[in-house]
Amino acid sequence: MDRKQIGQYSILILLTVGGVIKMLWSMENGEKLGAFIIILCIFAAVVAVFYAVKLATGSSSMCKKLGLKNKSELTAWKNSCRIRYEGAIYANEEYTLFMQKGTVWRTNDIMSMRDYTGQRRTAGFNYNIDFTHVNGNHAYVIMSDKFERDRLHAEMEQFLAEAKERYRGR
Repeated sequence: MDRKQIGQYSILILLTVGGVIKMLWSMENGEKLGAFIIILCIFAAVVAVFYAVKLATGSSSMCKKLGLKNKSELTAWKNSCRIRYEGAIYANEEYTLFMQKGTVWRTNDIMSMRDYTGQRRTAGFNYNIDFTHVNGNHAYVIMSDKFERDRLHAEMEQFLAEAKERYRGR
C-alpha cells in the first residue's frame, strides 16, 4: 500500500466518521446511543490510522531479504550503500531488484529503461537483462538475448550479501 492509497483510505474514514457524527448530532432522543457510536467511530478511525502507519513503515519483502527491520532501515541502507543500479537485474520469477537514485523497485513498477546504447526498452518479463560490470557507483546493463538465470541469480545473491554486510558494518 503506497502513500496515495493510505491518503485515500484516510479521507474515506474521515468522511465516514464525519457523516456519522453529523447524523447523530441531529438526533434528539438518542443522545446516549449517539455518544456511544461516536466513541466507536473515533476508535475505528484510530485503529485505521494505526494500521495505515504500520503498512507504510512496516517490513517488506526487500527488508526481509536484506535482514532489515523496517522500511526506515531500508532507506538508511539505500542511502549508505555505494552501489546504485542504473538498470535492472533479472534474477528469477520471484524478484527483480532495480535501484535508481536510491530507490528500490520491483519489475512490476518499472515501465521502461534505457539499455547501454541509450535506446528505450520495456523492462520486465519480455526482455532478459544482463549486466556487465560495476564501475564506481554505477552498474551498466545490456539487454541479453539468452537467459542466464543461474549466473544472474548468483550475482544477485552476492550483491545482496555485500550490500547487507556494508550496511551492518556502518
